[in-house]
Amino acid sequence: MDNCVCRIYNNCEGTGFFTKIPYKSKLLPVLITNNHVINQNDINNNINITFYINNDKKNIKEIKLDNKRLKYTNKELDI
Repeated sequence: MDNCVCRIYNNCEGTGFFTKIPYKSKLLPVLITNNHVINQNDINNNINITFYINNDKKNIKEIKLDNKRLKYTNKELDI
């Protein structure tokens, strides 16, 4: 998968990667990162995160977090 590694800017700076997972006979794109970068509190507060892919600082994207899109966080596993 091209363009899968990203740098995330939230309350802290971190990294993540995009992949696709099977769900109800579809492949859904997902962002995987650590819980200390994006956590349930961020999702509950519907914050915006910014990121850029593959170290391309000219191609900045923004995502609004919400419970419809983000499904799972785990503080103990830091995911």
